[in-house]
Amino acid sequence: MLKDFNTFLEEQGVTQETLAPMTPQQNSLAECMMQTLKGGAHALLVHSGMSEGFWAEAMVTAAHVIINQSPCKGLNWHTPYELLYRHIPNVSYLQIFSCHAWVLDDKATAWDPKAKAMILIGYETGSKAYCLWNPMS
Repeated sequence: MLKDFNTFLEEQGVTQETLAPMTPQQNSLAECMMQTLKGGAHALLVHSGMSEGFWAEAMVTAAHVIINQSPCKGLNWHTPYELLYRHIPNVSYLQIFSCHAWVLDDKATAWDPKAKAMILIGYETGSKAYCLWNPMS
């Protein structure tokens, strides 16, 4: 299988360079992006006051906002979304990380609360749906 992949790379004119295992510092572009994402996730957690237990959600949210929805100098101040879809992304759905959200409870009886309090912890991959956390469960 690896031989087929190497053949495919050669046919496509791709030069494959390998790195020593467990040395991310050898890939400066990936290392720089990881530092950017870690910084973004750290800022989200500190600003929100949420615990480090939400680091994965903060990293995914940082990637969604920083990588996909933000213009960057390397792309002539365009967003990756804009280059892919040929129009500026609509970011009106973005909300503050850890903001309060209310989810309609359609199983509530007449005297029960009609909504449950949740906290926004990110965005569903591939859609504009929110990922919510119920602190009461």
